[in-house]
Amino acid sequence: MKRSYLLLIVTLLTVSAIKAQTPVQLNDDLAGITDSLFSKGQKWGLTFTDAYKDGNYSPLKPLTAGMLIFINSKIAYVQNMKDIKNSKPLRMAMLDLLAFEKQMISEDFRAFELFDSTTTKEKLQAALDQLTEKSKEEDAYVRKVAAAQQVYAAENGFTIEPGKQE
Repeated sequence: MKRSYLLLIVTLLTVSAIKAQTPVQLNDDLAGITDSLFSKGQKWGLTFTDAYKDGNYSPLKPLTAGMLIFINSKIAYVQNMKDIKNSKPLRMAMLDLLAFEKQMISEDFRAFELFDSTTTKEKLQAALDQLTEKSKEEDAYVRKVAAAQQVYAAENGFTIEPGKQE
């Protein structure tokens, strides 16, 4: 049974990784990943706000776990993508972003899962400060993807819609 699930997952990743056939489709696939990451991060942030108010941080755990599952699946997806008209720099920038996100979520987001209503303000503030610093680093990875997107679009004769650039 476990083997069947593994085979299904590998098959789905392989089939979906070959889905993109044109540069625009590949770009859209990768933009969808960053859009989903942003959405999941927003949801975590809103849940954190509630947790901060009532001291119950347990609702963060399934969100963090879901984010890590999503990131791991997208790392495999991007790694299995075929090159489409010199997409390697864009794909590598995306993999760098995903690796950073995985590390940040595994360490900095998960730190809050250990908190409860007895957690000191100092400990909470230290974790928030660490997360804030990581968020600044995250911005550099997002800009790297956006720059790679712009180059890829220019090389392949399409433009990134305003507001769609990552």
